[in-house]
Amino acid sequence: MKNKTNDTKNKITKRIHQQILSGDSQFTHLNNSEILHIINLFLEELKQSMISNQPIELRKFGSFLPVDRKAKIGRNPMLPILPIYIPAKKSVKFIVSLFVENKMNLSS
Repeated sequence: MKNKTNDTKNKITKRIHQQILSGDSQFTHLNNSEILHIINLFLEELKQSMISNQPIELRKFGSFLPVDRKAKIGRNPMLPILPIYIPAKKSVKFIVSLFVENKMNLSS
């Protein structure tokens, strides 16, 4: 069974760096801090696209779609008699690509 810990940017950076060093890559001169900088630039671009309400499609990975959630009345399960107002808000919906979905189902 696989380890269920969350990946942090540092863990991802180290794995990318190891993959670059182990392969025949033109990027073998990059160190961990340069890779981390590239990842941060990529994440900043994703964030700015989401803030400006633009959908983001990453081929063979998935899509981030901006959605507007309507205001609604919720319930506290401990006190179901008391309604709780949940205001309208913007959110992001992620749809995994068929490529990733198929890979996930093959590995289970």
